[in-house]
Amino acid sequence: MKFYGKIATYTIVILFIFIGFLTLKNILGVNIYSSIRLELFPPIVGTILITFFSVAIATPVGVVTGIFISEYCSLKIKEFLIFIFKMLSSLPSILYGLFGFIMMLTINKIFNSDFKPCFFLSALSLSFLILPYIVHATIVGFSQIDFQLRELPLTLGAKKYQAIFKVYLPEAISFISSGIALAIGRAAEDTAVIMLTGVAAFAGIPSSLLAPYEALPFFIFYSTQENVTNEKIKLIYLAALIIIVISSIFIFLSKKVRFIGNGKFNTFN
Repeated sequence: MKFYGKIATYTIVILFIFIGFLTLKNILGVNIYSSIRLELFPPIVGTILITFFSVAIATPVGVVTGIFISEYCSLKIKEFLIFIFKMLSSLPSILYGLFGFIMMLTINKIFNSDFKPCFFLSALSLSFLILPYIVHATIVGFSQIDFQLRELPLTLGAKKYQAIFKVYLPEAISFISSGIALAIGRAAEDTAVIMLTGVAAFAGIPSSLLAPYEALPFFIFYSTQENVTNEKIKLIYLAALIIIVISSIFIFLSKKVRFIGNGKFNTFN
């Protein structure tokens, strides 16, 4: 196991060095401030907002769903639902984009409205994409709780919901935060979903939830479809680097959840 662990570690280090070398090589000489101010600022804002909103929608739904499956479902139903969410997590992201697009058409048909692809539709579709990761992480976290710790609050007179939120949830928060971190990465980098549900070139910063917007993954996509010059390649690498930075910041913040949770849920009161 140690041998394979070392191989995996060395492989990851070499990969990061290679990617870092390519990135630095291609962004050297770029006026980063001017590039961000003139071309990348709207996509950066759009990426931050769409990541935040999609994770904010998916996290409470995913955690509550995972708790319900872990604590209130029978074994057969639990196994069936776990299988369903595993299957959902393996679906291509374009299907979630198509789902959001069909949902928009259905709303227009039923309510005779003029609902168009927009920021809110993208955030909702992305939340469906990342939901299985949070649900699965919650189920795994609750399954790792020690049997004695499970029984202790109940024997002391705590109700089931008190045991869940005061004892079980803080114990599982590290697993949940890992699921949220994975969800953040998917939400920040995905292009297929947002292409069908609201992102647009040169749309600017979204003025409302029902407005189109720009995002860094889509900026990279449509930039590679144009006449790719050396300056454009440098911008593409810079945009990719910013995506990594944004994801890293969100993941760092998600890791703080475990400390907040352990500080908040520490009594039966």
